Amino acid sequence: MSDKCSYSPAIRVLALLLFLPMPGLSQGKAAFTNFRDHFYVFDQGNTRQLEHLPIVSYQVAKWGVAYKRNDGALMVYHNGVKEKLSEVVESYEMTEGLLVYNYNDNLFVYEGREKTTLSMNAPRYKADEDLVAYYDEIDKMFKVYYKGEVFDVESALSVPPVSDFKVGDNMVAYLDPNGYLQAFFEGATRRLMLAQGKPSYRVDRNIVVYYDVTQSSLRLFHLFGQRQLTTFEPLSYKVADERVAFVANDGSFRLYENDRVQTLTTLTPDFYVLRDSLLVYGLQNELMAYHDGRIRQLENFTPAKIKYGYNTVAYLNERNHLRVFDHGRVETISYEPVNRFEVFWDVVWYNVGVNSNKVYYKGKVH
Repeated sequence: MSDKCSYSPAIRVLALLLFLPMPGLSQGKAAFTNFRDHFYVFDQGNTRQLEHLPIVSYQVAKWGVAYKRNDGALMVYHNGVKEKLSEVVESYEMTEGLLVYNYNDNLFVYEGREKTTLSMNAPRYKADEDLVAYYDEIDKMFKVYYKGEVFDVESALSVPPVSDFKVGDNMVAYLDPNGYLQAFFEGATRRLMLAQGKPSYRVDRNIVVYYDVTQSSLRLFHLFGQRQLTTFEPLSYKVADERVAFVANDGSFRLYENDRVQTLTTLTPDFYVLRDSLLVYGLQNELMAYHDGRIRQLENFTPAKIKYGYNTVAYLNERNHLRVFDHGRVETISYEPVNRFEVFWDVVWYNVGVNSNKVYYKGKVH
């Protein structure tokens, strides 16, 4: 079953030209500590020790690795070089294009070249890809930082500040002080609906998905149009890039992709995880995947340990062997019992034997 969207071919071509992913972001990053607590980074086939003392925490993105050193300093590894960004940090977050961090409510962003101070008092913020949305307590403004520019979105001089907001790769959805659900993209704001209470909504690349109580329907706002995905309130839904997976009110499992809504199964999934090009779900205790227009059974059981990347999923089978579903292909990458494993975007790190660290990247084990 499918439902074709009404976007014209010219608009779809324009959307592809405007919003294709930007080239140049290096990938193939992973990070781990060895049995002596030395900290290492894996960078496209090469492994390098960054610290010989234990670290506090770390995060990995396509473009680099950030970590909090044992003395409290925030470090970043990018383009083969490590540098100190701050002597102290309270929290930090890596996205596909940014490193966002704060201390004492001071908010900063680093784009791989230089760091920018966004606010000296911003206790509430959210980030995704090239975007940071935050409320500036000093200016009393709800602001959005996007690709080097700061936009003043909502003033709160005489009304309660914006506190209910969500971010996607290049969009922000939020409840304005007057109770309307708004979508913000590159300097422009679009009113979606008058909200009742706390509405259900999600946002990601180019789209906002929300449940409209007045029309009793799950609706989608795209940069180039709107449409209804289903009538009645869904049991659940998730958004990733320009795709929406949802369980309709009748229990059927459906996917919006390429301007179409299709029913993957009339049965209700046990669980489902939606990422960039990855959709993995459990169905009657079997592990299933939808990839590139095809439904596949990965295993005839549901693994107890599963880790998800953005295009890759790794899991342990019943014999404790490590298997991956990577860009449509299932492969066993370790027949040795695995102690621990993680997925960093499309890179799988795992530990076997007596603390032996290995990395799976582009079909090869390093």
